[in-house]
Amino acid sequence: MKRRQLIINLILALVSTLFTFGIIEVAARVYIVNFAPPLLFNRYASLNQLNARFGQPSFVPHRYLGFVPAPDYVNGPNKHNALGLRGDEIELPKPEGSFRIATLGGSTTYSAGTQDYTESYPYLLQEELNAAGHKEVEVLNAGVFSYSTLESIINLQMRVMPLEPDMIIVYHGVNDVAPRLVWPRGFYVGDMAGFEARRLAFDPPWWERSTLVRALLVYTDRTESHISLRRNFLQAKGSYYGDAFVSQKVDGNYPSGIFENNTAARMLEINQPIYFERNLHNLVEIARANDIEVLLVTFTYSPEFDNEPRAFAEEYHAAYAEQNAIVQQIGDSTEAFVYDLFAVMPQDIEYFSDGIHFTPLGNQLRAEFLSEFILESELLP
Repeated sequence: MKRRQLIINLILALVSTLFTFGIIEVAARVYIVNFAPPLLFNRYASLNQLNARFGQPSFVPHRYLGFVPAPDYVNGPNKHNALGLRGDEIELPKPEGSFRIATLGGSTTYSAGTQDYTESYPYLLQEELNAAGHKEVEVLNAGVFSYSTLESIINLQMRVMPLEPDMIIVYHGVNDVAPRLVWPRGFYVGDMAGFEARRLAFDPPWWERSTLVRALLVYTDRTESHISLRRNFLQAKGSYYGDAFVSQKVDGNYPSGIFENNTAARMLEINQPIYFERNLHNLVEIARANDIEVLLVTFTYSPEFDNEPRAFAEEYHAAYAEQNAIVQQIGDSTEAFVYDLFAVMPQDIEYFSDGIHFTPLGNQLRAEFLSEFILESELLP
């Protein structure tokens, strides 16, 4: 009898637990879908919920680039045109008399620190040049999240050159540092195979179909949001330690683990920016071979953000300085134009959203700087 009663009690407890879980699960799902503000919805919603609200993901697979901005994507004040460029539609073929500038880079070119595409730096640069009397100038935003100089070479040839640009502006930095934080040294290779892989499909595990379980995992940083590019398209390799470095710096327990014997500074010292230099040089030569003028821009940041090691860590500062020096050297050797944004951009918090990406005010200021340089250098017809 005691055993029977024990079994009955266990069954009742299980049923009660499942019932309670079901109630909380339904409540969590209703809140996320119907009442959560946009930032919380983006963070905790499932892939199906995201697609149901936005109609499509913001990025779609690409055979050679891994992913590109989804064409015709609209999310509030943000949008992509039919070609997958952030901003308004453009004419093809290029209208006679038009001078077309394409901006290449990662999320700092896409201008991820702003929700409104009209607050991105390429849009504001066009506004500045048009206001200066050059109504014929178009500035296209071809920046894509996580793209390094390697992806920008492919992006230029496959997606940008068909748009007939007269000039490109290249801004790279942070995304070329991360691939150097790999170990052992043999995993630092030109195709970044030791850094990450690209995947063309994302299939969330079955347990993340539960809103409650998914929210708890995301909240405790045990997994990433379904809207995350890393979940959808990127797969970090076991030889990559950049995320571990960032996490330890934030938690205040650096150096631990692998960094006790091989610090991030040592990894960066051994894995020199040889591929950044090669990619950038080749990008310039490809553009020049197609009669496209090149403007290289040095990378800048604000160290005032204590929650973003890529902005405050000395290891990243040293890497940025190395890469900025390479930008200057390539400008000298190829006679490409170089604008030293790092030398003139204030590092105040008001200009940066996280130390790497810019606020609308920061985008406006760098658009003004670049507009002034372009006009003074007589780069326009």
